[in-house]
Amino acid sequence: MDNVRSFERKRTISFWIAMSYRFISACELVMILPSIWLYLQSLGVSRTEWLGLTISAPSVSSALTGLAVGLLSDKYSSNTKTIVIGCCIFRVIGNLLYMLGFSMWNVLFARFISGFASGAGIAFSAEFGRITTREERVAFLPIFDAANYVGTIFGPVLQWCLSHFHFTIFGLSVNPLNGPGLMTASLSGLHILLTLFLYSNLTDDFKEIQIHSHQNIPLSLDTDNKSSDSILTKPETGAMGNGVLHRSTGKGGVYNQYKKELLTKPFVFLLFMAFVIFTCQVSVETIIPIITQEYFGYHAVENTWILTVAAIEALLFFVGIVFLRKYVRETTLLLIGWFLIAIALIWLMVLLPKLEHGNGTHVVYFLGGVFTCMLGIPIAAAAHIVLLSKVMSSETQGLGQGIGRLVTFSGLVVGPNWAGWTYESPYIFLGFLLILLLANGLLLIKIYTRLRKFEEDQPHDPLDSEEMREDEFTHLITSNKTS
Repeated sequence: MDNVRSFERKRTISFWIAMSYRFISACELVMILPSIWLYLQSLGVSRTEWLGLTISAPSVSSALTGLAVGLLSDKYSSNTKTIVIGCCIFRVIGNLLYMLGFSMWNVLFARFISGFASGAGIAFSAEFGRITTREERVAFLPIFDAANYVGTIFGPVLQWCLSHFHFTIFGLSVNPLNGPGLMTASLSGLHILLTLFLYSNLTDDFKEIQIHSHQNIPLSLDTDNKSSDSILTKPETGAMGNGVLHRSTGKGGVYNQYKKELLTKPFVFLLFMAFVIFTCQVSVETIIPIITQEYFGYHAVENTWILTVAAIEALLFFVGIVFLRKYVRETTLLLIGWFLIAIALIWLMVLLPKLEHGNGTHVVYFLGGVFTCMLGIPIAAAAHIVLLSKVMSSETQGLGQGIGRLVTFSGLVVGPNWAGWTYESPYIFLGFLLILLLANGLLLIKIYTRLRKFEEDQPHDPLDSEEMREDEFTHLITSNKTS
């Protein structure tokens, strides 16, 4: 029992370390995004295309990192700490370069370097996909995502701190425009130290506890508040379970399992869903500072408050889903999120061509469309990430999460560049997003029944039948006793 409690304590601490990573990622975004357009203008940039390129630069490097880190997470599942620290070092380097400024090319390169840190998020997601049960993931993954919005809520505080940045370090002038680089580098350095001394690699511990104790250990943040020794359960197997007991061995077996699980229609649909969701998100986020500055005279502080309000409504949803997860299906949330995004895009398509400078009513209309879109996106994203973890076993969590991040960051690359090139033509800009969303909606209708089966944990493989699970489990326990 002591080893169970020790594992639970280590997992809770590691969970908080992982959430601090998401928190710092949000802080980085909420400090840089509201002022990056002014920063680029101070360096001589006048074309909005540069804004799109700079915002999308970290997404390009993130996409390149995704598959590599995913494979590493699967192959070296007991070395998550090393992978995380290695990735986070890139964020420190990139933000120090961002602070230096010098030219628009240096800022672009700095943001590109920072994007490699996203590999840490993939490693964290894969690790917690391996050391949580299916039921725990429904609570854990939304909370993990919610940490991102908690960081965004701190935006006004961070902007207030940055407004007092008027000093010199080693002859380099630090001001509110390049200050986000210094602050993010400092926070990332602190996170690296916390990870080094407090984070634990727990994949092997979880396997050992499930095999020897047959025990499910609830996450400490679980609202059911069950004790660590109150539930006895078998280890999960199969493509839709946690997969502590592996059937596939050797390179050929691993390749076949990747092929079997990552080429299914539900998995491919969820990838396309991620691309559409995040393309819409960053497209709308990219035009916020441009439109608010041009039509309403807003600056970094006002734009930060817009992102903060959007984060608060998203965070309220995540808090609600933790308590209502037993009563609301992920597929239902997908539909709700999809509907809200569609309404918001149609509303903005009608509004943007009619915007008037300084019109207070149009401010309300514009922000109403933005906030509706920013509510629909986290609802759909939360359902997406839970479903994605359910269609994979623990052996494929790393590569699966890596592919998911690759597609996600592809959307984060397309979105700001599309917005930068077409925002002056609202019908083209938003029409393209609506076409993507409608295509995704049609696929959702077609694949809806199969997604429901994954939610209900219905095996799609004869080897995943209950009888096979019983025989496999009993064999392992018997072998352990005789040894």
